[in-house]
Amino acid sequence: SKPEKLQIDLTNDKVQAEIIENSKGKKTGESFNFSFNDERTIKDKEGREEKINETFNYRADIKEINRIVLPELNEELIKKMTKDKASTEEALREDIKKDIQGFYDQRTEELLDAKFISMIVKNNDFTPPKTLVNNFLDELVKHEEEHAKKDGHKRFNKEEVSKALLPRAEAEVKWFLIKTEIQKKENIQTSDEDLKELAEKDAEKTGIAVDKLMNYY
Repeated sequence: SKPEKLQIDLTNDKVQAEIIENSKGKKTGESFNFSFNDERTIKDKEGREEKINETFNYRADIKEINRIVLPELNEELIKKMTKDKASTEEALREDIKKDIQGFYDQRTEELLDAKFISMIVKNNDFTPPKTLVNNFLDELVKHEEEHAKKDGHKRFNKEEVSKALLPRAEAEVKWFLIKTEIQKKENIQTSDEDLKELAEKDAEKTGIAVDKLMNYY
């Protein structure tokens, strides 16, 4: 296949173990080999699923070796990292702690929301309109395909992905329709003031300007 130049961070635990092991002790100008196993399921002519396992062998030529040198943790760096929100190591640690706590608080809230939504849909089950489901499913598949291309995956089986995402598409459409009915029945409305309040809170977390968040909402 066509040679490609790649920069590999050997401190990243997502890098294939064979690359890390086989590159040890090598110098610039030397090379090493590694392999990649690709397992996937395809359908034969009769529609039966068949597992395919292929091994691809590669040779890596080392063009350059760099060492990661961490910068000195001083006031200038801390201000740059936090966009002037902190200037001392103590304040930086507190800021990081706050961000981590906020992340887990948000994840907990999202998990609880998902559980409540699942219960509501289960207790008010119905068959959603196929057109809405298919339209939403197409968007999900499109998003996954774009994500796969960005990650460098050359093989993308739309049929398999579509089949796997169908239950999610049905659940999302069901919740959308139920939610719409709840909003009508309870006369729930969102004002510009509500959106501004939300944007101000999110602006603190993300650093994105309030007016940009308002446009997004």
